Amino acid sequence: MEKLIKGSRAIARLIRIRREQAMAEAVRLGKSVGEVADAFKMSEATVRLACVTHHVVFPRKIALRASRAEELRPLAEAVLNGQSISEIALAFGVNCYDVRAACSEHHVHIPRDKKVGALRILAGIIAGKETSAISQELGISRQRVEQVKNLAERAGVFAAAELSQQQERNSIG
Repeated sequence: MEKLIKGSRAIARLIRIRREQAMAEAVRLGKSVGEVADAFKMSEATVRLACVTHHVVFPRKIALRASRAEELRPLAEAVLNGQSISEIALAFGVNCYDVRAACSEHHVHIPRDKKVGALRILAGIIAGKETSAISQELGISRQRVEQVKNLAERAGVFAAAELSQQQERNSIG
């Protein structure tokens, strides 16, 4: 009796393995996971597990990834033509992260925007503007504004600015 049970378990295991191989092969040949799941009366999770077990690369996902890369190509080309990331994002109706992703995907170096120097940032800080207002006005990141602010504090720029303002008030009054 015990040998009979062990034999039936081995047969059941063999059947399960053959079914998994058949499901994986169907996906490999181009059928969708949903179609294979319906045909074998299994869940999609079971079909995906069979595909992973039998080393199937999902062809649909590869095709989607390739088409997404081709969609982003114009963004990377615009960076190559010299436009800034914020200009491109605004023109194409995407966010800056998509433009950066396109550049990364197509191996395009993103040049630093040299139009915005530290002095322009510092002028906004000394004028008392908020970090976010300066970053939006100049089209740069808030982190860059904070970086310039921290460097100026360490260099004593704000102390010198306060001293000159105080001297102006004393000379007027």
